[in-house]
Amino acid sequence: MAATQRCELLVIGGGNMGSAIIRGGLAAGVLRAAAVCVVDPDAGKRAAMTAHGCVAAGAISHVPQVAELTSDTLVLWAVKPQMFADAAAAYRVVVAGLAAGGQPAAGASIMAGVPASRVSELTGTACIIRTMPNLPAQIGRGVTAICTPSQAGVAGSPAAAATRRVTTLLEAVGSVIELPEPMLDAFTALAGSGPAYMFYLAEAMVAAALEQGLTAEQADLAVRQTLLGAAQLMSQRADASPTQLRAEVTSKGGTTAAATAVMDAAGFTELIKRAIAAGTERSRELRG
Repeated sequence: MAATQRCELLVIGGGNMGSAIIRGGLAAGVLRAAAVCVVDPDAGKRAAMTAHGCVAAGAISHVPQVAELTSDTLVLWAVKPQMFADAAAAYRVVVAGLAAGGQPAAGASIMAGVPASRVSELTGTACIIRTMPNLPAQIGRGVTAICTPSQAGVAGSPAAAATRRVTTLLEAVGSVIELPEPMLDAFTALAGSGPAYMFYLAEAMVAAALEQGLTAEQADLAVRQTLLGAAQLMSQRADASPTQLRAEVTSKGGTTAAATAVMDAAGFTELIKRAIAAGTERSRELRG
């Protein structure tokens, strides 16, 4: 990317979530590739972003290469939490040399466990909108929690405008839930990590199917379609709770009842509760 490239959206971190949000925004027409700037030290990720048309003039490797920032530039922090301090320090050097009109007024974060106050402190940005998306954002089926900053309640303020922009961008990749920041740890463990629980279940189901004699191809197809169909059914049947839907599949004395009895005996529900509690606690620990 040329050093004079103007950025309306500066994404620092071009990994799975950062790229998913950009692609969703482009597909929905709420972003222009020519106005998106991506910073990532990984050459492979930069090449992928360019190849998929996420950025019109390429991507850059380091924050100091960014230029043409304005007060309207929205900065999205999408780096790994452990990389944030170094990236923020480099960013502070860049914006320190900019006139007031060239300093972004607001930023957003998708980093797990890093409070908005910490992002604000290290980046020198007063308004930070903290969010937590999940992996299905890659296909426009994500769910994202957003923590609206208190300044957003002032009509016409930069915070209010930035919050609208961030919400619109995230709605392009799925549903958005507004939550107070203290609840973001639990949401991270539930929805941020949630897709992994589904994949873990899929792994176990495939392994069980193989033990029962299905081929790898048969087991893989059966598990993928079963989980996909169940998820779509639950989405379309908003009138029925998961408990009610499970009851519809479970006949007294039938195969499903026999299977779920084993899960109940093993404490399946309590295991899931413990797992999400552990994820919540780990998110809290990441605050440092």
